[in-house]
Amino acid sequence: MQINEYTVGVRSHNGNLAVKPETLEPLEEPASCEELRAMQERQRQLRQCELLDRSAYIVLGYLGKQTYMSEVELGLLSWQENDYGVV
Repeated sequence: MQINEYTVGVRSHNGNLAVKPETLEPLEEPASCEELRAMQERQRQLRQCELLDRSAYIVLGYLGKQTYMSEVELGLLSWQENDYGVV
């Protein structure tokens, strides 16, 4: 990833990206930033499981694009963590 004076590095659900700062939207609350980091870490741990089902990859791909999660989405993530033993 090439970072220069016109781009910033961003960690996403499927790797690191170089993006223009003007394309980013700020998170309004500091708690949102911490929650997002925690969700990314949980997803990263799940992705490290060796035998994820293809539907698990699809769900993780969708969840990785969210800046916040609904109760249903959090439930899906928790269910996957329990199912794959990542708790």
